[in-house]
Amino acid sequence: MMEDDLLLQEVEKRISMMEEQVVPRTGNEKEIMNVLMEANTGLNNFATKRERFNQIFKRVPAILEYLSPGFIDTVAMGNDYEREFVLSSEEEIVTMSKQFEEIQKLSSNLDSEKIREVPSHQSRLNKLELVQQTQLDDLSAVSSDLNSLLLKYNELVSALSENFVKWDWVISKLEEGKNSGE
Repeated sequence: MMEDDLLLQEVEKRISMMEEQVVPRTGNEKEIMNVLMEANTGLNNFATKRERFNQIFKRVPAILEYLSPGFIDTVAMGNDYEREFVLSSEEEIVTMSKQFEEIQKLSSNLDSEKIREVPSHQSRLNKLELVQQTQLDDLSAVSSDLNSLLLKYNELVSALSENFVKWDWVISKLEEGKNSGE
């Protein structure tokens, strides 16, 4: 681990030295671009004159693949690891296999005549949609009418109940007065 840190510090030091040599100190973007273009032109000229470097430049994608973080894992994964991985995901694989078989069975339905005829039924569906919308509007109107009727009914029943209670009280008082007068 300590060796890796030292190696990383050495690489960072070298990159800093290269930047100091290549990048002008003024920080002007045009000067930086000119220096980079000169370096690129020089490398291209050098590469065309040297066949060995040309071969290396052609191998850059492969080198980048080797340097990728996941490459070590793919190389290091042996048959035992692959077998363990497959065995540990056996349940998932079986589930996916069943789902795939079901999809294959159901995919034949997509080619059926009924599915192909769907666009021809579009006009009927539009008419049905209009009818349904009209029915929903009518239902809304009936619902609001019913709601107002129920409110009026409740008010009427409440008013009648109050009147009956008052009349009962008045009759009770009159009966009391008659019984006390006898």
